[in-house]
Amino acid sequence: MSGFPSYWLIILESTTSIVTIVMLFTIQHLHARDQTVINRKLDEILRSSPKADNKVISIEDAPDEHLDALTKLNRHDRLA
Repeated sequence: MSGFPSYWLIILESTTSIVTIVMLFTIQHLHARDQTVINRKLDEILRSSPKADNKVISIEDAPDEHLDALTKLNRHDRLA
């Protein structure tokens, strides 16, 4: 219709899809890196506080049941 060959549309759509996928993975990688940095900073804050429970530092490796129990304990402490 505009005088361009029809394969240009296919090339443009393919390029757009590829760029979108690359950007998606880039954003996910940067988000995961930021999350790791935040966790390390929070770990350092926990280590520096004398009254903090150091077991919480490695909580991201805990099973779901342990996380649920800890959440209930924290909720109980906030309400008390």
